[in-house]
Formats: sequence, structure tokens, C-alpha cells
Amino acid sequence: MSSLVVLALIAKFLIFTTQEDTLYVVRNPYSVTGMLLWPRTIKGHWPIDVSWDFEVKNDIFQHASKLPYSNDGYAVIDSGAHIGDGAVPLAAAFADTGRSDIIVYAIEPDVFKCNVIKALANINNVQNIRVICTGLSAYSGRYEGIVPTNNMRCTIRGCDMDAPNSGATTWQPVESGGVEFKTLDSLYKEGIIEHPLGCLHLDVEGMELAVMQGGMETITKDRPYLSVEGSNDTRPFEQLLGSNYTFHRRIGGNNVFLPSVGAK
Repeated sequence: MSSLVVLALIAKFLIFTTQEDTLYVVRNPYSVTGMLLWPRTIKGHWPIDVSWDFEVKNDIFQHASKLPYSNDGYAVIDSGAHIGDGAVPLAAAFADTGRSDIIVYAIEPDVFKCNVIKALANINNVQNIRVICTGLSAYSGRYEGIVPTNNMRCTIRGCDMDAPNSGATTWQPVESGGVEFKTLDSLYKEGIIEHPLGCLHLDVEGMELAVMQGGMETITKDRPYLSVEGSNDTRPFEQLLGSNYTFHRRIGGNNVFLPSVGAK
């Protein structure tokens, strides 16, 4: 019996316990032969498709796959990991291609979403992923999430005005309550991230510059590939990165920066 048939049989009876939603067998878009068990919907959350922002995430996969194999491994950080629609399939694809030295770190401040990522990784037996349930900023502090309302989700079947785009949640600092945010540098200093930074993907709804400001020590030391969501105006990032980085190209809604040739 083929692995695809086995997965299909499992999916027929398996219930996604977090939202009581049936799992389906889907193709991993970043792997030639890989398949995943994946929910078709998660109530109150969107987007969840494993192909969401495919061009951006495939570029990350292609770049990381070209890193020389290392006994120390590499961290591919997905900050703003949402429900793991990028982190889980990417980690699975690295494992499928024999790159167990590449560890995907899914960083997400929403506790519910962190649990979803862990559940999906566990269901799909993805071992090379770590979930860090915190937000990133330029400094440590407490933040509160604001989910947009009245968002319209459109598919080939029509539009749904009641589907909140929780992937577009923004975070504002608060004096008390909320969720703890840290800096990228502090995650390394505390040993929470254990592998040298190979790729950094930021999709944090306007906080991309702040995250980089809180991670410049790590970025300067490890010189990772940077894929940063934002506008066409790359000047604030170029000013922060200085001569150590060069703007490479724009892919979808992300700007890609690569270490400058000869820079140390």
C-alpha cells in the first residue's frame, strides 16, 4: 500500500482536535513527493492554505537548500508564523530532501496558533521544527493583538464577509496584560534559538523594521538571507543594514536582502 493511500485512509477518520475539523491529504508545494495532512478550514482563522505566498516561501526554501551542510545546523526563522502554513510544509520539505540540519523556527505570539502549529507538526511527524510562542520587536515588552474586522475572504466559490483575516493581526504595546514580546538577539542569548541563522522571514504586519532592529547583533554575526514583507520603499532597511547588505529583488510583497559581496 502506497504512503499516499495510507495518508488518505488516516485522513478519512482523523479529526483535527484543535477545531474539530477533518484533515485532508494535500501536496506539499515545496517538496517533489511530499504529502501533508491539513485542515481545509480553521474556524476564525485565515489564510491557512499551504500554498499561501508560495513564491516568497519557495524562494526561502530554494536559498536555504543551497546552504552547505553543517554539523551545527541552520535556523530558518519564520516570524509571524500564523498557523504554520509556511513553517510546517517548509520543515517537512527540508526533511524530505535530506536537510535535517535545517531547523525551522516558527515564531508566533498567539497561543492558540502556536498550539495549532505544534499539532500540525505532530500529526505530520515533522521533527525539524521548533515553535516559539512570543512576538519579536526592537525591545522586550507586552503587546496586545488587534484582529481586523469585516474582512472579505474571496475564493472561487464566492466571498465571505465573516471570515476574519487573523493573519493580518497587528500588535500594539500595552502597560500590562497582553503577550510578551522579545528581541531576536535575546532569543539567541537565552539559548532559545540554538542554531546559526541561515534565513530570516518576516511577515509581522508592519513591525518588520522593529524586529530587525532587535536582531542586528545576530544578523551582523550570521549574515542570513533576509525576506521582509513591506512596501517598495526599502530605504529604512537599507539604512539599518548599511553596507553589509544589498537589496536583491522584490518577490510578491517581500523585499529580499542578501549579504554584500566582500562585506564582513
